[in-house]
Amino acid sequence: MFGRTKWEKAEATIIASEFGRGSSVYTWFVADVKTADGQTFRTKLKRPAGGVNFWQPYPGAVVGVEYDPKSQEARFDMSDPTINARQVRRAQRDDGQELLSQGPDSGPSPVSGKQLSTEEDLNTLRAIMKGPGDDEELDMLIAMIKEEDAKGGQTSPGPPSPG
Repeated sequence: MFGRTKWEKAEATIIASEFGRGSSVYTWFVADVKTADGQTFRTKLKRPAGGVNFWQPYPGAVVGVEYDPKSQEARFDMSDPTINARQVRRAQRDDGQELLSQGPDSGPSPVSGKQLSTEEDLNTLRAIMKGPGDDEELDMLIAMIKEEDAKGGQTSPGPPSPG
């Protein structure tokens, strides 16, 4: 078995994503890989070649990976339904069909009503939305959210505040 990599399954938490040169899609992902024996290591995952069937994970997502214990090289496990675009679309379609079969006012609410007001919430928003050149736009959005908070207004869609 000379020259063959023995890939083992693990889970990885996506920490960040990076655009490739001249690309409008994320091509690299920084992830913390947690092995079956409880060890954790940080690595960079490459978008799968020919990633037509790849559902891009966002920071905070936990996804399946395969890794080489010797080199700690890792790759996405395309059998993971959370990153398999066909499976994600099928699940979304099935969820939509299930909701359509229910009566009005049933199922999950499309709006949580959660207010974005703490620095932690705003930093999470910044991490999720961050892309090349987004700093100015994000700073403006966060300033607007803070201004609305100061006025006592709502900062996210949701039911109007009572009174």
